[in-house]
Amino acid sequence: MSNPRIIFIRSLPSQRTPSIATIVWGFLFIFLSVALHASRAQAETWVGLRGNYQVEAELLGIWEDNAILLLGDGRRVSVELTNLRSDSRIQAQKLGNNKASQLQERIVQLKGQVEQANAPAPDPIPSPPAAPAYEPLGSGADAITALQHYETQAASGHALLAAYDSFPPKYRKDIDSLVKAAAEKMDPAAIPSNFAPLYSLGDFVLSHQNYLLSHPRVKSLDDSTESYFRDLLLASAGLLKTAFSPDTLDIESLRSEPFRDWLVARDAKLAPYWKQVAEVMQPVQPSYQLGAARSNSPYGYDEMDDDDMYEYEMDEPMDPDENSNQSGEAEPEGAKEMIVTRSLNENQQTATYQLVDGYWVEKELAENWATRMESLEKSISDQSGIMAMLNNSALSGLSLFVQPKIERLSTIESKAEFHQALDQQLTGVTSVGGILIPFLRSVPILKDWFPEASRSDRDRDFY
Repeated sequence: MSNPRIIFIRSLPSQRTPSIATIVWGFLFIFLSVALHASRAQAETWVGLRGNYQVEAELLGIWEDNAILLLGDGRRVSVELTNLRSDSRIQAQKLGNNKASQLQERIVQLKGQVEQANAPAPDPIPSPPAAPAYEPLGSGADAITALQHYETQAASGHALLAAYDSFPPKYRKDIDSLVKAAAEKMDPAAIPSNFAPLYSLGDFVLSHQNYLLSHPRVKSLDDSTESYFRDLLLASAGLLKTAFSPDTLDIESLRSEPFRDWLVARDAKLAPYWKQVAEVMQPVQPSYQLGAARSNSPYGYDEMDDDDMYEYEMDEPMDPDENSNQSGEAEPEGAKEMIVTRSLNENQQTATYQLVDGYWVEKELAENWATRMESLEKSISDQSGIMAMLNNSALSGLSLFVQPKIERLSTIESKAEFHQALDQQLTGVTSVGGILIPFLRSVPILKDWFPEASRSDRDRDFY
């Protein structure tokens, strides 16, 4: 054996009662030995063929019937297996096989990490956390509590279901009848087909998120903007893919199930994504001011003075049984109309709400409900409304402009080639959202999230 480090074993000294100092130094020695042992790989005892010497060393591996050993002083030595005693040879073969197996596992792990780093998306694609359970309000709440309840449920991802439940039962019955009539007129295959571009867009973004988010233009953004862009992109993509999937747009189930049951099933799928989008688009909750409407005004109410104004902050949810405002004054008992100003950042919207069968509805909507229902029934009967939905210009733009680009980009398997192709596909495009935003603005529940852009907003884009 070349340059072995011989370990001589001496007999123990005669036993005697150890002193306290000896015990302390003994424990210290054990502690340091354990610490040193934990900081480096396990050394093994190796015995020569004739048993006349042994050495403490770590096996680095087996190479061409030679054990490569690392000595305690850092030197590496090569020992032929035939020069080791049988138990040491067996030990070497066992440890060598273990190290070879560990090496192979590490190679596979590193290869997987490289492949994952160069993959278009994580595998599996992460899903958002579950949304809080939906909590219905019911009738009899005051205007502020009802509006606050909707905001809370919308922030939790239940905007569609909360909007439906905010109507009085007779209004919901009208909605159910309209939906059933429209479902009977629709071609079950046409709806998923017409909304397929939105589904494809969401699916493409999720399945290529690593490529998209590693694009140099995205990486050049400051940390805050990049984080905002990432969160909005992935949340919106998840919402599009889920909302416009063929399963979600199943017309046959819409025909056979009560509309609210159908809506509850879709709400369960969409709520996690709605919640993500709401957190990005509206991280700050609104505040409310209200005043009692008076019948002696030609407009249905008088101008409000300071004594009529009450402010409600949305920082913490209100108790549904609590009808008093922060100043300690309650809404006028028996009021049938209330003026409410909704404030969010620097934007304010004022509307008059009317009490209908225990539910607060915007006055303009309540007064024109019958007329609107009649108009919608007619558009469904002659299919003009259905055709308008299917022939939506934004959907047509997505189908003609975005879909071919998605199909071309989906065939690329290299990150660098994807970035180059993406730049080419976006040449001449002022804004990626320029096609999708008009469609989103047409959805009533989303109009506040996508207001008309100012000139400066139109000039700014991530691409």
